[in-house]
Amino acid sequence: MYGYKTIDISTNDTDFKTYYVNMGSLSAWNTSGSKDHITIQIGTNTTNAGTTIFDDVRFLSSAKDIAQLTFDGDADYQTLSAANGSSLTNNDGYATWTFDGTNNNAKLEMKTSGFYYTVDADTHKLVTVELINVSANDQLAFVSTSSGQEFTPISMNINDADNPTGTSQSIIFNIEKDGWSGATNNSWFLRARNSSNSNAVEAGKIYVKSIVFSDNTTPIETITDGDWANSATWYGGVIPSFKQTVKINHQVSASSYLNMRSMTIVSGKSFMTNQSFSGDVTYNRNLGTNNWYLVSSPVAGEDMTDMRTNNSFASGTGSNIGLPPIIRAKQELLLGVISPHLHLTL
Repeated sequence: MYGYKTIDISTNDTDFKTYYVNMGSLSAWNTSGSKDHITIQIGTNTTNAGTTIFDDVRFLSSAKDIAQLTFDGDADYQTLSAANGSSLTNNDGYATWTFDGTNNNAKLEMKTSGFYYTVDADTHKLVTVELINVSANDQLAFVSTSSGQEFTPISMNINDADNPTGTSQSIIFNIEKDGWSGATNNSWFLRARNSSNSNAVEAGKIYVKSIVFSDNTTPIETITDGDWANSATWYGGVIPSFKQTVKINHQVSASSYLNMRSMTIVSGKSFMTNQSFSGDVTYNRNLGTNNWYLVSSPVAGEDMTDMRTNNSFASGTGSNIGLPPIIRAKQELLLGVISPHLHLTL
């Protein structure tokens, strides 16, 4: 009994590419025992002259654990499928996801059978999709199907120039709160939609350059002074969301409740908010000499005992640290040399 499987390959390559052939659906392959007669045939309906060079041939299990799809060959493309009024075509360096505009449930998903990739969802809580959006769909959602289709919609720029090698945008999802778990998870898909048109899927296409899963301890950093809620403040235009890690490299202000995993403020920069903030905060300050420096609590509600316990202060005689007085009626701080008589013993 013979069985065969056919896949498409690119032509006139200048470098090696990786292809996966799923033999699991062939009854002749699924019989017990070893297989000692395996043939690889290259060709088309007509005979063409040329040379095919094989770098490596391996036999693997049906699933492969991987945390990123970069579409630099055919392997990544083979693990994905498009459905519900959308289609997927493979290109060198990107995949083209096309919508016909007839189905509002269009999706790009990881396969759950045949050959597919899995990811450790217990540790990889951040998804970054690099894309060029040639459509009027202004949101992209990451859907975790393993726990009842949890959605995380993120805004994206619309009507990018129709150039697959042009400037791309990065859409970052924090999926810590979306039921995303399991050491070998492949139950997810992406969905595009137009939030200004009742979440309809508009006709068009998206060039998907990469899909990368990572842990959410990698910080999202500021690139300029500004408001937290302004995308221009953040690298990649991505505003940090629930339980993400952030790094403040500039002067940043906020006016809404924030719940972060952690925040690091670099020396000389600041974060100011008039609302509640939840998360660990590390405030760095580079001190150039061993002189006295003025330090205040970076957050409300921290008393002097906590400040002394949680930070390193230059000490005076014994366990004393110097404190300057404040004239509250004038809201003025008396600057100058700190007298050794102005001290607090903790």
